[in-house]
Amino acid sequence: MNDRLTRGDFLRLAGLGGAAGLLAAAGGFAPTAPEQLQPSLTSRFWGPLRRWRGVPLPAFPISWKAAVAEVAAIFRAYAPQEIAFLVGLYPDHLHRLARLTAHSLGGVNVLRYSPNSGFEARVTLLDACQKLYGYAGVPVFDLSTAEVIFSFGASFCESWLAPISPELAVENEAAWARIDPAAHVVQFETRRSPAAELADEWIPIRPGAEALLARTLARLARRSLGERDLHSAAAQTGVPAGELRRLARLFFGAHRRLALPGGAALAVEGGLPAAEWILNLNQAGDGSLGSSGFFLAPPAADYPELTSRPASAAEILALVKNIELGRVKALFVHGVDPLRVLPRAYGFAGALQQVERLVSFATFPDLLSSQADLILPDHAPGEAWGYQTALHRADWGWVEALRPASPPRFNTRATADVLLQAWRASGGRSGALDFEDEQDFLSRSAAAFEAGGRAYHRAEGGDLTPPWAAPGGWGYAEPRRFPPVTLTLPTQAVSASAAEVASLPDGVFRLLLYPAAGERERPSGDPLAEIHPQRAARLGFAPGDPGWVRTAAGALRVSVSLNPHLHPDGLALPVDWAAYESDPGAETGLLRPLDLIGLAQNESGDLITAGALARLEHLA
Repeated sequence: MNDRLTRGDFLRLAGLGGAAGLLAAAGGFAPTAPEQLQPSLTSRFWGPLRRWRGVPLPAFPISWKAAVAEVAAIFRAYAPQEIAFLVGLYPDHLHRLARLTAHSLGGVNVLRYSPNSGFEARVTLLDACQKLYGYAGVPVFDLSTAEVIFSFGASFCESWLAPISPELAVENEAAWARIDPAAHVVQFETRRSPAAELADEWIPIRPGAEALLARTLARLARRSLGERDLHSAAAQTGVPAGELRRLARLFFGAHRRLALPGGAALAVEGGLPAAEWILNLNQAGDGSLGSSGFFLAPPAADYPELTSRPASAAEILALVKNIELGRVKALFVHGVDPLRVLPRAYGFAGALQQVERLVSFATFPDLLSSQADLILPDHAPGEAWGYQTALHRADWGWVEALRPASPPRFNTRATADVLLQAWRASGGRSGALDFEDEQDFLSRSAAAFEAGGRAYHRAEGGDLTPPWAAPGGWGYAEPRRFPPVTLTLPTQAVSASAAEVASLPDGVFRLLLYPAAGERERPSGDPLAEIHPQRAARLGFAPGDPGWVRTAAGALRVSVSLNPHLHPDGLALPVDWAAYESDPGAETGLLRPLDLIGLAQNESGDLITAGALARLEHLA
């Protein structure tokens, strides 16, 4: 029979005996199993699935031939401006192929987003580089040469400036290992993180005080800060005046010093000037950069998309508005679950009801795939080929080769192959997509890397080897860095909106959302709201007491936890708590900490995850 079913066919066959009748009649469809029809949240998709929204039956398996035909039909049915791709930061090769597909279709919108780039406020960092140096390049911090490192909330021992990927976690550990054991590392942040535990000093600061702290240290170095201003800065940052003097001497007394602007400092109101002032600390005495170990990586001539700017939360919100207005009718999603990683106030769940065709390439079930018309599962990372940039090694132009550790276990297919096959099936003839399959695309990519001056190196030994013949990647023989440039100091006043008041009223805190992955297993029940024991005693809270956290965006039931390694003004919540327990279609009730921030964005459009006023109340 024909591989494609219409909605009428589906309803007619369903009437013959539900899903069993449908599968029995659909002789051209793939065999099934209960786990494939109704996968749990911990299982994998076994193969491509089709569902009709509005029909009270589970998704049913289809063949890959039918799946490719459906995607090709979408390419033919809609105008370019009516199609959008939303992809994660991993892997890079798929992002490039999605961009080529978009170009071949006539200008389809492609957005790249992940919660990691949002929590790092990566767009804010790139905007600061554009304002200060005239180029939105990826900053390069040579940790191996620094004598003193001041980290303003940077998770340099975890996922900072890298995609979320288990395969690349070792690269971040290597970044920490490259720090000179004799170097003195100071971590400034509200809550003691894993990076703070590894640092030589953890300095607890008031939420949102990073910009003021950086400006104060710079002024102390220039002897342009009077006693009155110093004590005012001490009250607003939470760092005593004597400590500020000592820290300024420590940092500026070192010949090779680095200041790292982490996401905790930038994902706040006033995050852009905070990035500027922290980067300003890296300048040498003559106002130049380079001698301190801070550089900017030039764009890659072979594939400039490798260091492209991710989408901000503001751009994702614009996509939602375009969907609501009927301008985007077909949405393809890979590598990110917007229903999980965006606050409910963004309205993504409601907007999906306006999408005519929703295609998910999820390997594992997630909230968005539960709403999709087509589920076309990609290989798991350990089963896939590809490449990925290591941003913290950007000066070497390092591109990691992704090699499968095992063949695919299920009837999955590389998303790159699906797009290429669907493009050909739709009648496309563009030279930009003149690839036989994913392997052909990767082979030509490797040739372009080598033509651009990169060579393939073994990961374990550094010897040159044919691409993908052994674990490794492509890198330049020498670092590629912009020469030292003259730094223009930011002229605008530092926004200290999250640190304007020396003390907060009882029950009022500055909210801090932190990614808890890797710190501990997530227990069941209400999310843990961490507060300092001194504040808990004043408010009459004991460990485990239930309560409500209320912000301007709504309320969340919590269980109180005491954390002495937290500034007394801070109230910390794990952002990824109960991600799957929330109902994406619910119109009322806030079930996740992420929903407490509402639509709050900083100047660059990144999410504001720290500094919002929050009240902690006893459960009535």
